[in-house]
Amino acid sequence: MIKCNQTSSICSLRKAPMAPLPQLKTNPLSRRQVPLGTHGPAGCQAGARRQRERSGRHQAQHRHQRRLSPAPGPGLAGVGGRAPKRAPSPARPAPKRRRPGGSSSPQGGGSGERPPPPPPLPSAAAGWKAAAAGAPESAMAANNERTFIAIKPDGVQRGLVGEIIKRFEQKGFRLVAMKLVHASEDLLKQHYIDLKDRPFYPGLVKYMNSGPVVAMVWEGLNVVKTGRVMLGETNPADSKPGTIRGDFCIQVGRNIIHGSDSVESAQKEINLWFKPAELVDFKSCAHDWIYE
Repeated sequence: MIKCNQTSSICSLRKAPMAPLPQLKTNPLSRRQVPLGTHGPAGCQAGARRQRERSGRHQAQHRHQRRLSPAPGPGLAGVGGRAPKRAPSPARPAPKRRRPGGSSSPQGGGSGERPPPPPPLPSAAAGWKAAAAGAPESAMAANNERTFIAIKPDGVQRGLVGEIIKRFEQKGFRLVAMKLVHASEDLLKQHYIDLKDRPFYPGLVKYMNSGPVVAMVWEGLNVVKTGRVMLGETNPADSKPGTIRGDFCIQVGRNIIHGSDSVESAQKEINLWFKPAELVDFKSCAHDWIYE
């Protein structure tokens, strides 16, 4: 009831009806007010109840289908409803276990051992490595073969030392020793001792003693044979173009260069012209780019 100030009469006013507020229930685990609606405890309980009803219906349908399906006969499932074990096919007999003795036969008679598996095929890398490991010593020694090369006084005077060294280096041979020396007559006589019975022997010794000589030792695969081919024939007239004597020489008495004609003579000439300490043994950085 509200009293009006303008009149003395009492005005009775009715308030408009309001929607009821949802009831709230306190969650015991938190201070939050949870409404009793679809998402509240009542809704969760109703959902669980519907889930149990659906599960019960599914179980009833499953039991009904089991009652309607026929029971397996003895020919299908065997005794007790279990399927019998499948026998091995005659075309593929069951494998026998090998005994510790090495024979798969139960009586031990006959040869029942399995053949050993074939060895694996080597790869390409393993093949060349095995070939390199099993290479004969003669092939390895051929890579370290040495020869004696001497540029005679006419080659030194004509300034052909660099051109001759260039050809051996470009071929791939390695320079082991080199020195410029004025050879004595005794050294030259020992060097050409195999030619002492020849009529040109005295003139050859005098010619070689007339000026400085560049003595060298070169190393490489078949360097003795290849070096002789690079030098050309003793007579420059018989030498092919592209050889040292074929390109730079005219007369046999001035053929500018000497080279060992065999591995044995090369070893003898190296020991005659050089001491062991003068031979420098090293591996060139280009070695792996020249040899496999």
